[in-house]
Amino acid sequence: MIFKKIPKRMQVVLLVFVAVAVGGCSMLEPQFSHQGRLLDENGTPVPDADYEVEYRLFQQQIGGTAVYSETNTIAVENGLFTASIGPSQDLPAELFSRPMWMEIGINGETLTPRQRLEGAPFAFSLAPGAVVRGFQARERTFNEYEDTGATLTVWNEDGAETGGQGLLVINQAAPTGDEREKVAAVMAISAGGTIDQGYPGADSGAYGAIFRSEAYRGMYARGGRDGGTEYFAGVFDSGAGILITGGGGCFGCALAYPARNAGDVNIQPGDFVAATGVQLDPELNIPVMEVQKAGVSSDVVVGVAIGAMDRSPVGDFYGATTGGFEESSGTALADDYLSVVYQGLVQANVGQRSGLKIGDYLGVDADRVTAVTASQASAGRLMSEVGKDGLAWVMVGGR
Repeated sequence: MIFKKIPKRMQVVLLVFVAVAVGGCSMLEPQFSHQGRLLDENGTPVPDADYEVEYRLFQQQIGGTAVYSETNTIAVENGLFTASIGPSQDLPAELFSRPMWMEIGINGETLTPRQRLEGAPFAFSLAPGAVVRGFQARERTFNEYEDTGATLTVWNEDGAETGGQGLLVINQAAPTGDEREKVAAVMAISAGGTIDQGYPGADSGAYGAIFRSEAYRGMYARGGRDGGTEYFAGVFDSGAGILITGGGGCFGCALAYPARNAGDVNIQPGDFVAATGVQLDPELNIPVMEVQKAGVSSDVVVGVAIGAMDRSPVGDFYGATTGGFEESSGTALADDYLSVVYQGLVQANVGQRSGLKIGDYLGVDADRVTAVTASQASAGRLMSEVGKDGLAWVMVGGR
């Protein structure tokens, strides 16, 4: 294009090309080339020489403050020149998440109007570290799916059995300790419509994530790995916790609660435990049972221990509360935390006692698990044969 407003003496015919610099690790380094022809006010090529050119990038066509600038010395021959923008200093990729205009100054003279950058430079918006911003309204139909407005849409059109993933995110970051709470393979933040001091308005907001599957599981969450340390597959941190609708239920799971060993006897996985009180966790603001290993018939048996728990510091990272209780398995010593199943099927240590049979109501007396009548206080109901190790499946909290 030709700049029609000629400052003093010069005009330039401009072409902008993109040359994406790729390093040895195949990482995009945002930079692009600028080619053009520099003419004087009579349309004649300027004298061959080196010229000082300042490139300034704006996020609006008129006015505003430059979000990036750099100065280059270019060699002009027969009016023609080529320059690279970006190699001399870091050109932030996130700049290209919005429309951009380039303003050029040559030997101190500013050429007008600004030139809008089109197309190719905006590929940098997908460079590592880039921020993708958008304002696509929800009212959009995409491939016959309604209300698909999004900042970024990932569409996998391969309908074969081997079609693969709609989106695969692999994060190899390996933070330790409290730093683990700051890092995720995927982080979904729903900020609401209006943000006030970092928090959305009370009456605004949206789902953090919606998982919908037409013909299979809506969501599959897995914590840890085979042979490795197991962590929670999912943490549901809200006033409501979990809401299951659509006739769903919990299959193959048991309900557990955090507790503290308030006694002086170690609690092993599978031990029946009795309640001695409740304490309120000052950071999580949730009740924590105080328990001890059940040993006499007067104990208020509340469930079966399934292992120790760690109590990690609580933090707030990017608006998400992290930390708290984590499964660690093993023995809960005095004052240690543990997880107690209070309803559901769980393996319990009933001892190698003769006479117990499937369907018996169980009680604890003198450190022994015995059969009790249906009218007596029960620690659970035996649901399987007792193994050689003294373990059996027990239904806790259900009669």
